[in-house]
Amino acid sequence: MSKPELYELLRAELAAVLGEPGPAAVPEDRPFTDLGFDSLAVIQVRTRLNLLTGLDLPAHVLFENPTARELADHLHDELSRRNT
Repeated sequence: MSKPELYELLRAELAAVLGEPGPAAVPEDRPFTDLGFDSLAVIQVRTRLNLLTGLDLPAHVLFENPTARELADHLHDELSRRNT
């Protein structure tokens, strides 16, 4: 999966958890805490991403990568490592 495809998939998943209409509702550099993510939403996102990517992400992944852009970069790096 290309980085732009992964980024849009991530934003769509974040928007779905937030109850937003689509990926455009999730700014790339706005912190998740500013978007209204609480601990339950963080776990929901992590679970969805684990299923979609096949990764086993830790619960704190959204706290260590607090924006959509940072998280997409992290996921891309993890997926690239797994595929090499």
